[in-house]
Amino acid sequence: MILLKVPSRTLALTAALVFSIASSTGGLRADGIVIPQLPPPAPTAAFGDDPAAAIAATGNAAQDARIGQIVAKIVSGGHYLQKPIDDSVSQLFLKSYVDALDFRHMVFLQTDLDEFAQAYGTAMGVLLLNADLSPEAAIYKRFLDRLAERVALVDRLLKDPAVTGDFTKDESFNIDRTKAPWPKTPAEADDLWRLNIRYELLQGRLGTKEKPEETIKNISRRYNRLLKTMRENEHEDRLGIYLSALTHAYDPHSDYLTEDEMENFRINTINMSLVGIGAVLSTDVEGYPKVVSLVPGGPADLGGQLKPTDRILSVAQEGQKPVDVADMKLNKVVKMIRGAKKTKVTLTVIATEGAATDSKGKREITIVRDVVKLTEQVAQARLYERTLADGTKQRYADIILPGFYDHASDDVKRLLLRLQKEKIDGVILDLRTNGGGILEEAVNLTALFVPSGPVVQVKDARGAVQSFRMGFGNSPVYTGPLIVLVGKPSASASEITAAALQDYGRALIVGGKTTWGKGTVQKLFDLKEINLGFRTGNDPGGLKLTIQKFYRIAGGTTQNRGVLSDVVLPALDDYIDYGESSLPNALAADEVPVADYTRVQPPFTFIPQLQKASSDRIAGSEEFACLKDRLALLKEKTIPLNEVARKAQLDAFKAIDEREKKLADKPVSDHKVWILNLAMLDSNQPLKPVSDIRPSAKSLKGKKAPASSTSDDDADADSATQDEGTVRRDISLDETVNIFGDYIQALGKAPGTPATASAPAPAAETDAPAKPRGLWDAMKGLFK
Repeated sequence: MILLKVPSRTLALTAALVFSIASSTGGLRADGIVIPQLPPPAPTAAFGDDPAAAIAATGNAAQDARIGQIVAKIVSGGHYLQKPIDDSVSQLFLKSYVDALDFRHMVFLQTDLDEFAQAYGTAMGVLLLNADLSPEAAIYKRFLDRLAERVALVDRLLKDPAVTGDFTKDESFNIDRTKAPWPKTPAEADDLWRLNIRYELLQGRLGTKEKPEETIKNISRRYNRLLKTMRENEHEDRLGIYLSALTHAYDPHSDYLTEDEMENFRINTINMSLVGIGAVLSTDVEGYPKVVSLVPGGPADLGGQLKPTDRILSVAQEGQKPVDVADMKLNKVVKMIRGAKKTKVTLTVIATEGAATDSKGKREITIVRDVVKLTEQVAQARLYERTLADGTKQRYADIILPGFYDHASDDVKRLLLRLQKEKIDGVILDLRTNGGGILEEAVNLTALFVPSGPVVQVKDARGAVQSFRMGFGNSPVYTGPLIVLVGKPSASASEITAAALQDYGRALIVGGKTTWGKGTVQKLFDLKEINLGFRTGNDPGGLKLTIQKFYRIAGGTTQNRGVLSDVVLPALDDYIDYGESSLPNALAADEVPVADYTRVQPPFTFIPQLQKASSDRIAGSEEFACLKDRLALLKEKTIPLNEVARKAQLDAFKAIDEREKKLADKPVSDHKVWILNLAMLDSNQPLKPVSDIRPSAKSLKGKKAPASSTSDDDADADSATQDEGTVRRDISLDETVNIFGDYIQALGKAPGTPATASAPAPAAETDAPAKPRGLWDAMKGLFK
């Protein structure tokens, strides 16, 4: 994602302009903001007349309808496409909504979709413009009805011995159904679910090694919990799904944002901090929130009472009774645990092995909330030293930047200044998991490596093109050899920086075949700041809207194409239907004229030699051989439901796991590693040596965040820190270091520093962080 950093007053004025475009009638306030004349909708219009459809809608229907109307007006008048809400948009709106509710295409029937198309196919958008949410009520009610039917079917299937006990038939199940047709008849739906349940039973039988009765109980509990959650969805959650379906009819990166989503965006993308206890949570199989990990230095970590794997049974605010959180939506539990600084929250917990009904194992833990810094989501670095065959030492700094948050470029600058005191031979800017952020930070980060000139070109809906430039007279912080390490998750602002450094000839791009391919710019409209007369105490949320496209300074685009790596490394992401071009309604790629810029050095002529040397090393690597074999297995999306055939498939994966485990048990002796983070800079600490380096099974398999995890800091479960005394080897990073050696030789640089067996000297950190430039304080990512 990439967002423009603008003051809130500008947001309000821009919204006023949008309304003046979108609405032919309206009143004008004294502050110049155009107020559309909205018809007062009947309270039942938002959620229908059927009580079963009015889930959690009391007192909010009129405001929800008004929010929907305002969002529709802003989208139709302010989106980059400048496309009014017509029949075609309504059809995409409907498709987007049913996909959001039933993304595996297993709940609705095709006859349901035909009925929706007949009733609302060309009318949904127009109805929304008239503050009418009745399609949402009807479709959501049908969804709940169908889901109840499917869950009842699941419970029947789990009692059928022919389903649960016979796995000798030659049947199969396609686990990727996002593009599959919906079942045409109830009988076809029943058979689809029969295959799905058999797949899940076989997974328990062969994969998790559960007892059959445990697998049956867990499957039933999971689907019944899903039904309960969907029935209890609050009005703002339902509204969020519906309005985001409209924005996704225009492009995949425009979203309606609820109040909670905007808060989480500020925490995880901009501020990198929150007020809470610092615990990463997920939901266990019995429906209880479970502690996955603790944020280092957070209140829970410092208190020492809450432990990873503890299950939370209840949450109590200071002076109030505890609230049972079993089967509660995880984001609601997170909201209860967060709170004001210096206030107390009491958790009733029990260890994982204990039963929730066992009073002996329960513990009450009271924690004082405080500011939790998300240290794993900000810039950090490692210094790698390796010894060549002739005894020469080479040192490379790996700077890991997870996102372009506020002041990210300042943090990278501090790390660069400190690392250069260690006589490094080169810098690796690691953007592999960086999904983007603030446009200004991408420009500022590029300026750390390039003297001056444009960084990116931006085109608005009128076709006007402008350049975002580094300041005149800019002095780069680092001018030595540079590699940008990327992957498919590298998106948006990451692609701006990588593309600019590639176009200037300033860096070599290494990684997967290409990056994500997002070339659009969003702006946040805070509906509360626009102040359109919402009831006091009710936050109407916001709208993240695509208003521009960005382009390389060389005139090309990253939209759908991404940034192509100069030297390609094998990656799981390159073999998955994954990236901008795979998303529905992604904007088309186009180009603009080349900007006025000058390369810092001529085009690299030695890239083919680097590619061949890397390919030769990869061909002889045991670690990359494991990855190659895993890729071959993952290409198969159809799962056999015959136990013998499925066991053979799982055994093939297990054999790869065993090979990787043997590699992971072998320490690596030719590398030394030191870590450096912002806290160490703040306290003027020396770089910290790492005692042990081992290959990482995660780096071989690829990182995947758990689907059901969240936290009071909203970090995923993979963000837990490892023991600082060890570091897991990363095979892609190792090969990047090898490429760097070839790269330096090709550039004509003398590699290495004088051989030394000592750790880097504890040089003082004298470079204070740059003066803050202000806070970009209201945004959110895609609806989850």
